[in-house]
Amino acid sequence: MYYSNREKVYMEIHSDIQIIKDNLKNMKIQSFLESSKTYKLIAEIEKEINTISKSIIELKEPFLLFVMGPGKYGKSTLINSLIKDNKLKTKDIPNTWRLDILTSSNYKKMDIVSGYETKSYDYNEGLSILEAEEEKVKNSKKVIKDKFEKIKKHNDLSIYDLKECKKSLEEKYLYKYDIVEVKHYINKSGVLNDFIIVDTPGLNQNLLKNTKERMVDYYKRADGIIWVLDAKNIVSKSSNDMIVELNENYILSDGYNNIICAVNKVDEIRNKDNDLSKVKEEVKNLYKNYFVDIVFVSSKEAIDGYISNDKKLINLSNIEELRNSIDSNFKINSEKMQIKSKHMHLKISGEYLKKLINIYKRDLYEDLYKFDEVKRSINYEIEKLKSYFEKKINICTNIENLKTNGVYTQLKDLENLLEIELNNMYLSLNKKILCCDETDELNHINVNISKLKEILNIEYLIKEENNQYKEIAFLSKLKKTKNYETNVYLIIDERNKLRSNLLNYLDNQLNSIEKDIINKSTKAFRRKYTDYMIIKEHLRQVNDIDNILKKWGDYVG
Repeated sequence: MYYSNREKVYMEIHSDIQIIKDNLKNMKIQSFLESSKTYKLIAEIEKEINTISKSIIELKEPFLLFVMGPGKYGKSTLINSLIKDNKLKTKDIPNTWRLDILTSSNYKKMDIVSGYETKSYDYNEGLSILEAEEEKVKNSKKVIKDKFEKIKKHNDLSIYDLKECKKSLEEKYLYKYDIVEVKHYINKSGVLNDFIIVDTPGLNQNLLKNTKERMVDYYKRADGIIWVLDAKNIVSKSSNDMIVELNENYILSDGYNNIICAVNKVDEIRNKDNDLSKVKEEVKNLYKNYFVDIVFVSSKEAIDGYISNDKKLINLSNIEELRNSIDSNFKINSEKMQIKSKHMHLKISGEYLKKLINIYKRDLYEDLYKFDEVKRSINYEIEKLKSYFEKKINICTNIENLKTNGVYTQLKDLENLLEIELNNMYLSLNKKILCCDETDELNHINVNISKLKEILNIEYLIKEENNQYKEIAFLSKLKKTKNYETNVYLIIDERNKLRSNLLNYLDNQLNSIEKDIINKSTKAFRRKYTDYMIIKEHLRQVNDIDNILKKWGDYVG
């Protein structure tokens, strides 16, 4: 299958865009907030990619080929010869201002634009509407002519007064329809495969105002322009002035000429002695600096040749030379310029998005380091506090200390110290959380270890031991030793249980703090980016997009 350069470029860019869109789609499945940097990045990439997607559709669309020139020079007939059919009706009304647009379509229809409203019709129905409107114009002109002749016949008026009279009659009686554009959708290939053809109204200065502005507007919109001249009227001052002014102001200054001159109706001068040769020489002398090419054709002979399948007549019309000129001067050049324009657009968009992604990745990597730093701090602080309180617990639960200072007093002091240190650590770790939300409540950690049942047991056993010690004088040595040793073992056993419970309590508190800080850090990370648990996959998707953008950045335009 053959693909033009435009089609190849379109498919390549479309494939890149699809990769980007797939990655964006997968990224959007992930968890993030609208206020996050991730959401803002995705939204900006989507916005730019959607603009590019719309822009590259032009690579699949035909170019715009405008047919311009004064009225009654055979523009419509020339268009018919280019599409090899007599589809476009010749406009007999020179002062109608309407665009006829021809585009290839599998479905034959007509769109008629009146003011700001567009209506679609069956093609033949549309033709009937146009013919009816133009008939109204003709009838109104007949009325004007009759009234003018009566006034002229019965009044002795100067030339100036006659002109003013005619002008007044036209303003009052001339029918003005509001159709500004007609789109013809026809099932024809050839030139319409590559171009949408636009038949412009006749640019006669005595009929239209602001002709220069209209011409410039067409020129700016067109990928190519065919300027039609009449072989019998080469030196028309109006057409010559329009050509010179357009070129001087808008073509030569831009350094790009996209106008072909088609000298039409050569069949009407071909048989006269040397007329065709003289016209060719005169045209080249007058306009050689204004057009990229000058082609002499007979659109009438071309149409007649296509209808009768007369190849000799088609060759004589020279219409194929005009087609070749359109291909070489418009199609190829326009394709190059369009591809260059799209590549430049991609380069600019790619560099813009790469800059956003680079900033995003830089911030993300910095915050990933901070997130990991919080986890390292948690481990360090917990281990440090755990080691400190393990020693404190061992000292506090030393039996001699318990006996000397009292069990409850020792545990209450430990409780107060542990509560202070746990809250200090909790506060310190909260300050290190990435983008900590000030609305997050910092709950005070309450420590309650002075009511453990082992405390009461130990107190009771120590009291029992003291009582036994006081009764030594009344007990036998054997009995005293046996009861005393049993009591000591019981105290040691309860002390060990207390120590174990205190260590478990410490572990639970530290684990709770660790879990809380990790949860807050994860929530904070999600608020700023996305779910920390899938960050590797997220970065892979961002890098996939970045790689496409880097390729776009290599385009030289």
